[in-house]
Order: sequence, then structure tokens, then C-alpha cells
Amino acid sequence: MCDDLVAICEQVNSCRFAEGRIPGALSFAQSDLALRLEEAPKHRDLLVVCAAGNRSMRPDGFVKTLGYTRVTDLDGGASGWIEAGNPVEKDG
Repeated sequence: MCDDLVAICEQVNSCRFAEGRIPGALSFAQSDLALRLEEAPKHRDLLVVCAAGNRSMRPDGFVKTLGYTRVTDLDGGASGWIEAGNPVEKDG
């Protein structure tokens, strides 16, 4: 993963995040995104991720309204990332 990239994972299930995620990803509940977004600097590329690529479209749009211009919604979500054989971080 690029050192200039921050992945924001919108998760409804924290256990899923612990089982496998994009390395260095931050886990935000969609309801907490506005409160925690400052953890992701505006000068970095943001990759907005959910499990399958459906729920992340809404936070992607929201982040852009706050002045983040380097934002991408991960097509296929975390599942697609893992199935493609990309690196994964796990707890424990």
C-alpha cells in the first residue's frame, strides 16, 4: 500500500475489521465519521472502504463535502481487496 494512503473502513461489525483489513486502515462507524475524520489528514489520499463496496458510497460523498479532494471509494470493498490477494492485517 502506498505510504501516502489512508484507508477509512466504515464497519458495522468490529469483529470483521479484526479478522482482516487493509494495512493501516482506520475503523470508523459511519455515525462517528464527522467526529473522527480529523484523524485522516486532507493532504493524504483517502480510500473509503466497507465490506462489499455498497455502504462506502455514502461516506465517500460526505468526506468530499468537507473539503477532502483525494477520496476514492474501494469498488468491491474489503472483500474484493482480500479476494484479489492484496495485503491484509489481522488482530492477534
